Formats: sequence, structure tokens, C-alpha cells
Amino acid sequence: MKAIAFADLHGNMRELDRIIRTSKKAELLLCAGDLTNFQRGLVGMLRKLERTGKRVVIIPGNHEGPRYLKEVSRRFPHIKEIHKSSCIIGNLLIIGYGSGGFLQREPDFPGTARKFAEQIRKHPEKKVVMLSHTPPYGTKLDRIGREHRGSRDISEFIKKHRVELLLCGHLHENAGIIEKIGRTTIINPGNYMKIEIK
Repeated sequence: MKAIAFADLHGNMRELDRIIRTSKKAELLLCAGDLTNFQRGLVGMLRKLERTGKRVVIIPGNHEGPRYLKEVSRRFPHIKEIHKSSCIIGNLLIIGYGSGGFLQREPDFPGTARKFAEQIRKHPEKKVVMLSHTPPYGTKLDRIGREHRGSRDISEFIKKHRVELLLCGHLHENAGIIEKIGRTTIINPGNYMKIEIK
């Protein structure tokens, strides 16, 4: 499945227009959070994505309130917000955990992880794609200087479960970095990356 992945646009309409302009051959648009700058212009940006007619799967970053993004996304039939939930598109099971900042542990992640694990067990034939705004801990994607600032929860989850692709963002310095950890390919797509999920 051909897709365009992106994160951390922070309201950049020029980058959004590039995504839209080049989406003709894509079957799916995947946003790993921070579409906006503190939610400003969210409705307008989602409206532009909706007009592509493509399926759009999105999670909140630390610049979107999860409830507000979920509420606004419901207005648009092609846009699916999946923070702490999942959706199936074709042969993909897509799970999402958004928001975040620099916490290595999220108090509500264990409960969400159990729900995700159950979905993965229920759909053994599906390829599992995870959207996480925060990168997994201990990788090239979560490094700032000499320190790792990612999520230990996400890191442990992908090591235990059958996640084939993880798309993340948050650390702009690491845009474009791709790393493979076990069976999982981890990508920070930055503002724009074409990917093919086989």
C-alpha cells in the first residue's frame, strides 16, 4: 500500500499543500502528530486533507489536545483519529498513541497496551503499523545530543509485539531517520515521506 507519512507540520500550509499535491498515487495518509501549532487552524488543515478523498489516519502530538482532535476529526468522513485506539484499512491494523512530551513512562499506557495486544492477537493476518508521536527510547530517533528522550513504554511494546512499522515524530532534529529494531522498522518521516507498506 502506497502512503504518505508526515509529522510535525506545526501549521505549515506549504508542507500541507505539498502532501496534498503529491497524494494522487497514495492510498493512505498517515500523520504522527503535531499537525498544528497549539491547535490553531486545525479545522482548515483537516478540511484540506479531507478534500483529497484519501483515507487519513491521525494521532495528536503535544500541540493538539486529544479530545479536541477526536471531536473535530468526526466531522470529516475520510479522517480517522486513533489516539489509544486502532483501525483496519485493507491488510493493515493501525494502532495509535499520541500526545506526549518528554515522559519516558505514561501512566495510562499499560491499559492501552493491553488493548493493542488484544487487537494484534485478533488479527494475525494483518500487518501492524503503529503511530506514536514520541519515538521509542534508546534509538537514533530519540537522541538529543548524548541523551535519549523517547518513550520506554513504546520501546518495550514494539519489542514484545508484532509491530512491523512504527511512525513517530516529536524530535524535529531526527526527521528522516530510519532504524530497524528487531522486526520493527521505525521512521521519523519529518514533514513528508513517501512509503510503501508491503
